[in-house]
Amino acid sequence: QRMSDSQQFADITGVDLATANLYMEMAGGNLDTAVAIFFDGGAPPQASAAPTTTRPNIEGYSLIWPDQSEGIKEAWLQGFVFSPEQGQRIGFLQPSNGPCGVLAAVNAVLVANCLKSVPGFGVDFEPTDTILAQALGDIIKKAKQPESRAYRVANWKGEIGLDIDLIDLQEEELYVHLEKNIEKFKARGGVVLFLYSVIFTRGIDQIRKDIALDSGEPPLVAGPNWLCTTDLLSLLLCGVAKGNVSNYDPIEGTKIDFPETLGVGLLSKIEVEVGVPISDSLKHPKYPVYVIHGGDHFTILFSLSGETPKEPGSTFTMYHWNGLAPLGPRMTPITVTAHKGVRNPAPIKHQATFYKPEEGEIDDVVQPDPKDKAARPKEWNTWNFEVVLAIDDPDVEGVPRPADVPAEPKFPQGEMIPGPWRCANCYRSRFQTYCFGQNESGTESCKFCGKRREEAGWSIWMHYSQLPNKIQQVVTRRNAPSIVSVLHTKWPSCHVTYEPKDQPPGC
Repeated sequence: QRMSDSQQFADITGVDLATANLYMEMAGGNLDTAVAIFFDGGAPPQASAAPTTTRPNIEGYSLIWPDQSEGIKEAWLQGFVFSPEQGQRIGFLQPSNGPCGVLAAVNAVLVANCLKSVPGFGVDFEPTDTILAQALGDIIKKAKQPESRAYRVANWKGEIGLDIDLIDLQEEELYVHLEKNIEKFKARGGVVLFLYSVIFTRGIDQIRKDIALDSGEPPLVAGPNWLCTTDLLSLLLCGVAKGNVSNYDPIEGTKIDFPETLGVGLLSKIEVEVGVPISDSLKHPKYPVYVIHGGDHFTILFSLSGETPKEPGSTFTMYHWNGLAPLGPRMTPITVTAHKGVRNPAPIKHQATFYKPEEGEIDDVVQPDPKDKAARPKEWNTWNFEVVLAIDDPDVEGVPRPADVPAEPKFPQGEMIPGPWRCANCYRSRFQTYCFGQNESGTESCKFCGKRREEAGWSIWMHYSQLPNKIQQVVTRRNAPSIVSVLHTKWPSCHVTYEPKDQPPGC
């Protein structure tokens, strides 16, 4: 199992197998953790493929690409190529990691356009050159400032990946030119030609201003792994390089509006990890088409109907497309049962939501039952979990619970069960002592803190179905596939199914 996970890690990141083994060791054998470490902290120099071209002489190079780079990576020099396979012909293929944000944004706009204008549209629809040109043109058009005189479309001056010419066009010429030259965008280097067209239509100076307004910094493609930033994704979706895709101003905490997009939305695991909701307008777009941000990769999710139901208990089908190996190319039908309907719009001001735990509440989840996890590795909602109950601790601070916010369920400590036990007193102070309080069977006092078991308290085991909703969300966030956690940001606590059930869609 370790070797197969290492090979999968190598396929995702492009490192050699020896480096993959090192990351798997660092992550304790967990593939998702290893990938997160790689993309969050950067890879060793030998793990990052060298650029295949010399550095192009173009205006604003350091605004677009990592400044220390000497040329554009081959992974970015791909074209817009649709899958030839039946049942997924609407999706772009992605041979290598890197330009997923650009591909996902164009793919999402293209799907939204098809929902709007193609009768009987489905996943096996084969887009024409006209439809691809329309999507590219819509994004370029959105980026143009009102006072600008022309749209600026890029063309390779000579060798692909090096210098470019810019052709100034009026609106009536833009779509005609794109369709006439569509093979250049489908061929090697086409993604970068399109990206340059959007950037130079918006303007280098204006993009710098866009980024600065959200206190961000260039480049649009960042880090040693050349990944799309949210500034770049926003530029493609709404025409403004806006790095803050949340509902709130990061300093004032007041609610802000996100610029109007081309009818598509965004759902992101960042909301799960940081706790700040994605903009309401991105979560509720005009068409049921979303760019999905799983943390280190962008994919798309869409419905073939005009909209998804909002009523609690509704069941509907979405389609997830991932064009990147090894988890793709794959079009996955996903059945969503939205027990609680859709998430309400965010409040006017961001509110702190950590309330001081009351005695008897679940304070923390220690771990899932290893036996359950081994027997049913993808079915986290069938596992038992070890939890520690809260006590009235004067050292713990939190916002007082408002009168109109229901209290969390309380649970009894219960009877002492023979066998190994975990000291709750030690576990609560683990961040100070690095002691997790595990005691051997037959002991009546904790070997670490010296307290008797009845005084210190002990952890208890509960089935997922017994956990309060808030704690179910915690264990889902920790253990469920990323696609489930992301969908919960729009449809809270929804039930998600796909086939095969042990192969979740990669996002």
